[in-house]
Amino acid sequence: MVKDIDMKVVIRPILAVPVILLALHTVGNCQVDSLRQALTSAGNNTERVEILYQLARLSWHSDLTKTYEYAISAIKLSEEIEYKEGTAKVTNVLGAIKQIQGDNEGALKEYLLSLQLFEQLGDSLNIAKLNNNIGLIYHGIRRYRESILHYNKSMAIYERLNNEPNKANTISNIGLSYLGLGENEEAVNQFSKSLALQLRLGNVLVAAKLYSNLGRAHQNLQNYQVAMAYHQRGYNLIDSLGSTQDLAEVQANMAGIMNITGNYREALRMTNAGINVAREFGLKPVWLALLQEQAIAQEGLEMYKEALQARNEYIALRDSVYNEEINRRVVEQQSKYELEAKGKEIEILNKDKALQEAALGRERNKNYLLLSLVIFAGVLLLVAVYFQVNKTRTNKVLAAQNNEIKNQQTQLEKALAQLKQSNADLNHLNEEKDYLMKIVAHDLKSPLHQIQGLADLLKLEVKDLTEDQAEILQKITGSSGRLVELIDKILDVSAVEAKSINLALQTCKLDELLLKAVGDFEKQAERKEISIRTKVTGATFSSLVDPNYTIQVYENLISNAIKFSPPNQEIVVSMEEDDEKIKTEVIDNGPGLNEEDQQKLFTKGQKLSARPTGGESSTGLGLSIVKKYVEAMKGKVWCESKFGQGAKFVVEFDKA
Repeated sequence: MVKDIDMKVVIRPILAVPVILLALHTVGNCQVDSLRQALTSAGNNTERVEILYQLARLSWHSDLTKTYEYAISAIKLSEEIEYKEGTAKVTNVLGAIKQIQGDNEGALKEYLLSLQLFEQLGDSLNIAKLNNNIGLIYHGIRRYRESILHYNKSMAIYERLNNEPNKANTISNIGLSYLGLGENEEAVNQFSKSLALQLRLGNVLVAAKLYSNLGRAHQNLQNYQVAMAYHQRGYNLIDSLGSTQDLAEVQANMAGIMNITGNYREALRMTNAGINVAREFGLKPVWLALLQEQAIAQEGLEMYKEALQARNEYIALRDSVYNEEINRRVVEQQSKYELEAKGKEIEILNKDKALQEAALGRERNKNYLLLSLVIFAGVLLLVAVYFQVNKTRTNKVLAAQNNEIKNQQTQLEKALAQLKQSNADLNHLNEEKDYLMKIVAHDLKSPLHQIQGLADLLKLEVKDLTEDQAEILQKITGSSGRLVELIDKILDVSAVEAKSINLALQTCKLDELLLKAVGDFEKQAERKEISIRTKVTGATFSSLVDPNYTIQVYENLISNAIKFSPPNQEIVVSMEEDDEKIKTEVIDNGPGLNEEDQQKLFTKGQKLSARPTGGESSTGLGLSIVKKYVEAMKGKVWCESKFGQGAKFVVEFDKA
């Protein structure tokens, strides 16, 4: 006797995105014949793989053995030409064949391999399909946690692809796995989500089955009234669609609730109707469940004779189902054995074919070698004749080329002499330019100083100047001062470029030089209501530098900080040292520097996008001089800034 099992009917998992092989419908022989003809005339191996794959997909309904042959041939060829997509697709087909045979372990192995290949290819849709079908196999062998894991992976992809039909089916499958685990509340949650999507998509029959699944989950939770309401909704939808054979499953579940709640008469009516449908369509699992519920209802109504008949009919039908299952498994095993034998036969034939092709190849190679030797000898003879004929001609050409090279060498020597003379002339002109610039600059400075002095004298001596006169004198003083400053910077640049900086290096205390420079600019900072905060304490700060040039560097950086800082801001001047270096920082709260300006820094004559905040002048020479002076004293200077957040200029010297 076969052990009794719970025959309550539950809708099976939905194959949300079916394995390609399983999704096909029977096709006419004409399409298969057409593909076979195309296989003989295929232009390349990739095309042959695709045709073999299509043949495997289309022939599984009629000849599973032939399907296996096509699939094995396609896989072998795909691996030979390293066609990963073809291998992935055909491996998927092999998994479907094994699933049909009931070989879940073999199907799982093929699906996992196909999944790995599609993941390497980045094929999202096929990854989702395979995760769904792997979940179905795990569900079928009651490994529900693993099935949920793969369903969730599948659903995540469908959500990203906005594929709502497959998403809805996958959610339903997740609910069924939770139902299998006995986690009925979570099953209700998943079924409800799927139901909402299916109704929105207009999938009425699927929605009807989901109502029944919700009824079963609530039945497990002993919410019998709610369960019956869901079953009734499903029943009504299926009945309205005229899907008679689907009614039997719902009737079995409804009869079960009626028996639990003591409504035996209605349960008997429901089972009688359901048994007629199950018998008509040959739905034996549902038929068994209905017979069980019929016997329970009859016993509740004290119809013991009829109940005994129902149980006897149940036992006979159960034994019939068991025998059919045994026969089916025998057929599956036989089919599996035949397919494996066929695979080995194909493998042996392929090896024999390969050996024959190798032998033919060796024979062809011998013939090719002999022919190649003959051709090579002929070519050698022709080459020898060719070289002999062209030897004299080549010598004449070489002699002419040598003469041409000598002529070109003579012309190059003349051009080189002219270039040397041009360089000498340019150097002389450059020296004269520098000399003239120095004379002009020095000659200009003297009258400019006189103009400044006269303007200052007028301001001191003349007491009753009008406002306009005072303003004019102030402009004269400012303009002449800016010209003197510009001349000084031009002279500094000229000295730097001429490498005529005369350094007087000595050990100096950099903090004293820095504080002197800060003191020189305090009045200028006060005029813009800017405060200068110094942070110079706790070290000796001794370095080998030229004190004059160092003060000039500090003054230039502090002057720039004042120029580019808005009023009522603070400038921070600090100095710190470590074991080897002394670092001076001048930090302002100006507009900062963008990336383009930072590329131009320390380059002569470059003006930046930022402008002085008080209308001060800017020549674009100061920072280039700073860089030259610092590097001449073997130091480093750089800037750290973010646009809109001020700037920090850093000067670094070695410790003495």
